[in-house]
This record gives sequence, structure tokens and C-alpha cells, in this order.
Amino acid sequence: MNMNVAVVGTGTMGSVMVRHLVRRGYTVTVWNRTRERAAAAIAAGGNWADTPADASRNADAVVVVLSGDETVLDVLVRSDGVLAGCRPGTVVIDMSTTAAATKSKAATSAAHAHVDFLDAPFFGSLKEAEAGGLWPVVGGDSDVLARVSPVLEAFSDRIFHVGPVGAAATVKLAGNLLVLTMVEHLAASLAMIEANDGDPKILLELLGITGFRSPLYQAKGKQMIDGDFAPRGSVDTAIKDLGLIVGAAEAAGIPTAGLTDIRARYLRARELGGGELDMASVIAAEREHAGVAVHS
Repeated sequence: MNMNVAVVGTGTMGSVMVRHLVRRGYTVTVWNRTRERAAAAIAAGGNWADTPADASRNADAVVVVLSGDETVLDVLVRSDGVLAGCRPGTVVIDMSTTAAATKSKAATSAAHAHVDFLDAPFFGSLKEAEAGGLWPVVGGDSDVLARVSPVLEAFSDRIFHVGPVGAAATVKLAGNLLVLTMVEHLAASLAMIEANDGDPKILLELLGITGFRSPLYQAKGKQMIDGDFAPRGSVDTAIKDLGLIVGAAEAAGIPTAGLTDIRARYLRARELGGGELDMASVIAAEREHAGVAVHS
């Protein structure tokens, strides 16, 4: 399929998406808030545009991968934003993790511009992205999704259509709630063992063979024990997502005391210098709480 695709937001994940799209033969135009962060995308074959509007001007599909609800809306609707450049019938695929209400606002703005909109955050980290194995969850019209599914398939293992716009954002936040809770509780468990002069590797071994085994426990537990905090999902992102999760829980009438306590642990990890480090570095906050010396 001969399609022009714009990728707006060329951080780590966006740049990998560009590489897969170019390999599939798409003509790809890219924009990022700082051109320096677009270097990898340009090296992979993306064509630089000076504004989001320029990036989307000739695009059949615009993939948006940005961080922060306000940033997403601004880049879409400002005078030189994505929607200003889109032709009628262009499909905006917003793969950012935002609140469902933000997706709805974006979809409304897109409709006013006669542009189709899909709410399409994804599951998977850099490892899955590199392998072309992400799992997007999509909210929006199924016919619109069918038109651009080859774009998503370029870097995805399987695509899940979960309902109307906003539904995918909710599924994504629900999944992130599980992940961030698991990582924080794992950190607390390992710190508790260390505080009692035990070997945390024993717990990690048990977590690999018992009924509650999880690849996430194995990966993050090894990072915590080894002190390997190269970012695969940062503490800063965890804090941002937990803020969205708390808001979604409050809107649904779900008690949030436990969520705010978990978020406080990640906030403390950031205060300890871990903001840009992997979320596994939350163990520094748990070790401090347990009176265990923080590993270097």
C-alpha cells in the first residue's frame, strides 16, 4: 500500500516506529519538539518537517507519540499543529498515553477539521518495539481502523480494537496500573528481605516457578538486584501515568488511597535522583523506607 505517513514525536519509541515504517516502504515525514531528538528517525529515512502542520500536510495517516495531555492537545490544535495541515479524511492515530477525556477532546477537534481520529496507545517496551511486536489497543471507528491497520502492523504483533474513542485510553491506564503496582510491590518485597539480611535472589527464583510467576517480576527483579536502571520505562513516566490513573479511578468512584501511596514511592525515587532512570529504581525509595543502604 502506497501511503504517506507522518510521525509526530520521535523519541525512543517514535524513532523505532519510523524505522519499521520506512522498511515497509512508506514515505515517512517526521516532526519533534527538538530536532536533535529526531536524529535517529531522520537517519532511519524519515523526512524532517519544520512544524507539525508541515509533517501532516501530505499524510494519509499521522502517528502521534507524545508525552503529556496538554502537549498532545497543543500539538494537534495550535495554528501550526497537526490538524492545520491535514487534508479531509486523513487519519490521526494518537498513540500517546493520556486520559480518556483528552482523547475525546482530540477526537472532537479532529472531527471539526474533517479528520478521522483513533485512540491507540500501546503495550510493550523498547524490546518489543525493536522487534516490531507492540500491542496497540485502539478506540474508534472500525472502518477507520481498517484503512490504517497496515501502518500499525508495521511495528505491531497484534492490534486490539476495544471500542469507541476513550476506551483504549482506559484499557491502557488499567494495564499500567497493574504494571506500576507490581513493580512497586516487588521493590518493597525485595527491600523487606534485604532489611532482614536475606537473599532477594531466592524470592526472585521462587517467583519464577510458583503460580504467581511473571516475566515482569523476573525482568524488573533482576534490574533491582543488579542495580541496572537504564531506562526502559522511566520513573518520571510512571509518576505521570499514576496521576492519570488516580484521576480515572476517582472518576469511576474507586478509592485511591493505595494509588496515591504507590505514587508517593515513585515520587521519592525521583527525589533520590531516579527521575530519568527505569521504574525499577523505585527500589531506592523502598530501601530507604526499610532502612537498607541504597546500592550503588
